[in-house]
Amino acid sequence: MENSPAPNDASNTGPLSGAGQRLQRIKSNITKEMEKLDQRAYWCRKRVFITHTLTIVLSAAITVLAGLRMLRDCPYAADAVLLCSASLTGIATWGAFLSPRVTEAAINKAYYDLRALERDIKDQELTPDFPARQEILASEFHTRFQKILAHYNEEWQRIRVKPT
Repeated sequence: MENSPAPNDASNTGPLSGAGQRLQRIKSNITKEMEKLDQRAYWCRKRVFITHTLTIVLSAAITVLAGLRMLRDCPYAADAVLLCSASLTGIATWGAFLSPRVTEAAINKAYYDLRALERDIKDQELTPDFPARQEILASEFHTRFQKILAHYNEEWQRIRVKPT
């Protein structure tokens, strides 16, 4: 008897009720959304890294080219400095577009809210009265899931709209 699954254990392969199927869908959707948010956060971190690295490299190139121009009469140094400066401006603008740090903060908040919801579902599945409350809990968890996504969407829209 000690190896038998608990009545609320996910490994219990009995048929799922409508609420059980709904909870499985919610858990599956939570996992999918967390994966999407994780990929978006990775892109934001990558974008910040690329922007900072290119800014440093181009700033160093401008310094070297300006020094060469002063030491020697290099006719192309001035053009190269202008090209590097224009590139630096473009990269800095790209790095600031959509505020990657603010975006990453919004992504992280939604991710951790989803993680908390996932944890709450698992905690409730372990309670003795879970089967009796399954339908009510499925509705509550679905509502919370929708609110988390709606709040993230509002934040994303707010970040995208720049003040005029």
